Amino acid sequence: MNKQKQLTIINPLMGIFLLIQAVSGALHEIIPDSIFELLHNAGWVFVILAIYHVYLNWAWVKKNLLQRPKS
Repeated sequence: MNKQKQLTIINPLMGIFLLIQAVSGALHEIIPDSIFELLHNAGWVFVILAIYHVYLNWAWVKKNLLQRPKS
């Protein structure tokens, strides 16, 4: 599977897990602790997806963010 196809899967998953983190944080006082812990632990999935996302985009990162300024 090429990088672009992987990113079309990874990016929406990252969005979903980001929303899970935002909702679980916002509703922390309302939702039961057991559900909160489950949703909160989904943050690790988000971290893994984010690391993989950077790995897939590393060429872009090097080209656009890690370039030395021309003097």
